[in-house]
Amino acid sequence: MIVKSVKPFLKWAGGKTQLISEIEKSLPELTIDTYIEPFVGSGAVLFWVLGAFTQLGKAVVNDINEDLINTYKTIQSAPKELISVLEILQKEYHSLENSDDNAKDEFDDKLLMCA
Repeated sequence: MIVKSVKPFLKWAGGKTQLISEIEKSLPELTIDTYIEPFVGSGAVLFWVLGAFTQLGKAVVNDINEDLINTYKTIQSAPKELISVLEILQKEYHSLENSDDNAKDEFDDKLLMCA
């Protein structure tokens, strides 16, 4: 089995990516069975815990931002479908590179209506 390092897929205000080494230093040597993350945000600490504690039994994540949680659920339950949709959107967006700003604004508006 190939194990890949997982990192946050987005930047998040208040993200902890740069604090991981400090967080790690402050933890006693222990084994974690269950990890609970009340404010997952970009998931920097979550992804570090998942990589560092390979015997983790359960991870529970939450956030007040419903769109963010729905994004994580979609990544978990339908990653191939999500990638297909994102590839279509990427091609459509890149086709607008030489277009005027109105076309790009219309694209952005269309994306917002889908959210």
